[in-house]
Amino acid sequence: DLSRAAAVNATFQPASLSFAINKLKKKAVSLNQDLSVTNTSDSPKTFTFSLLQLDPDDLVTVALNSTSATVAPGQKATVNLAIDAKKKAPKRDYTGYVNVADSTGQTLHVPYWVRFVKKK
Repeated sequence: DLSRAAAVNATFQPASLSFAINKLKKKAVSLNQDLSVTNTSDSPKTFTFSLLQLDPDDLVTVALNSTSATVAPGQKATVNLAIDAKKKAPKRDYTGYVNVADSTGQTLHVPYWVRFVKKK
């Protein structure tokens, strides 16, 4: 849908969040990254942040440090995505999206990925 693509109210830095391959050690592993959202519209926008975990597990917690931000035109807000894995978490990929919705009903998706492997 080209008309909707041309009407996007935000850009992201980075465009996706890769936490890379991590070894689960004898203790829990905590990872985090910042995601910046820039308001590309001509008016202030309130962005609402939520998570969609595609393959959740009780031993891996994914969380955002904020659920919303009001951003002036041309300005940016930063939200932090944290992933915490207990040492007994299944060694595999974990993926999902940070969903960013604005007051017009448009929702954009920023993918995230992390892989946990055994310590060798």
